[in-house]
Amino acid sequence: MATRPSSATPARRAAPGSRYHGSRDLNWSRYVALYLAQAGWVILGVYLWQNAFWPSTCQPEGLLDTALCSLRLPDNRGWVEAALMTWLWSTPILILLEFSRWTKIWEKRREATKLPPRGKHRKD
Repeated sequence: MATRPSSATPARRAAPGSRYHGSRDLNWSRYVALYLAQAGWVILGVYLWQNAFWPSTCQPEGLLDTALCSLRLPDNRGWVEAALMTWLWSTPILILLEFSRWTKIWEKRREATKLPPRGKHRKD
């Protein structure tokens, strides 16, 4: 008795080392999920910022003060303060990683559209 193929076929994955491994184009549903995750990340940061208790000896007034005072947030031993410190320090790293991913994509597109230099092509 022959088995019928399943209607739900598993998605094919790119082989390691192929040009699409780790850099495949995203479908529209993945863009929606990505933007929803980013919105959730920002909402989480706003929630943590509003509910955290800053130490009385360090009240941030600017971006630099926030970075310096965030190191003292876990002194209160609350999960909100520890989570806010983690959020404050991981967000710039995530932004830099996303920026580096986009610069790689731009460089690959630019190389793909680049014409060969003059005088380097063969004349027959």
